[in-house]
Amino acid sequence: MHLLAAQQHPEMLFHGAIGISPFFPAQLSHKGLDWQFNVFENRTGCLSSGDVLECLQQKTPVELANANRKMAYPGHEADEDNNYCDAALAPWTPCIDDDLIVDTPLTLFEIGQFHKIPMIWGSNTDEGSLFVTNATFLEEVVKFIQANFHKLTPEEVRNIVAEYPVEGFKKGKAAYFLSNADAYGDAVLGCPGYELVNFMAPYANTWYYQYDVLTNEEEEAGVGVFHMADLPALFGENNVHPRNQKPRKDTYTMSPILRSYFTNFVCYLNPNASPVLGSIL
Repeated sequence: MHLLAAQQHPEMLFHGAIGISPFFPAQLSHKGLDWQFNVFENRTGCLSSGDVLECLQQKTPVELANANRKMAYPGHEADEDNNYCDAALAPWTPCIDDDLIVDTPLTLFEIGQFHKIPMIWGSNTDEGSLFVTNATFLEEVVKFIQANFHKLTPEEVRNIVAEYPVEGFKKGKAAYFLSNADAYGDAVLGCPGYELVNFMAPYANTWYYQYDVLTNEEEEAGVGVFHMADLPALFGENNVHPRNQKPRKDTYTMSPILRSYFTNFVCYLNPNASPVLGSIL
């Protein structure tokens, strides 16, 4: 978003950038988001208030946080007593506002409307494994994908999933878990990065890395090299989400390499500039 905003407001705020697992969910426009505000104000008890904004301002942070639950796109009503099975994972996303974001982000990158600076993009092999439902049947995958990309028809989703046939099982996971995880992960976190590299390469030096260090713990859990699995190697295990804080021999091996990659880019705008292994700490 900063790269796109810089195109509309071209102050030179930065001269290089790093994007880890760029997230591209369904893109909404501000012109059709009244429903989202209505859902939120209803959850806070402000829907029937004479002045909704004043009512919201009087709510405590805890009350507002409790209302900030998953919600479904129109036509995909969530069953709040059934773990929000039809709810989108990320309904709160930057919207097309005709100012900072004037079109879908991928479209803006494709036509060259972004801040053209050296960039690193990167992702992990199993980006979708932490987010999807543990689907046993094809229709469960269809339901999940439709809940997150509400404009897709069931037939369109089936055609997508056909590109991810059931060829193997993850330990402890149902038959369609891997198809579900790969389809969703590629759609929102994997393939967008590849597209961005292609769009940006004609204008500036651009690099892409894929982190594929599978640990025994992740293999046992059936999640593979999951979203943000590279962060412990980069920042240290005590500086990341608790699920990543278990000591991993493979992480220790990769840390100098990954840190050098990032440090070289920060110092020289080239991740491969120096053979000396550095550290960002």
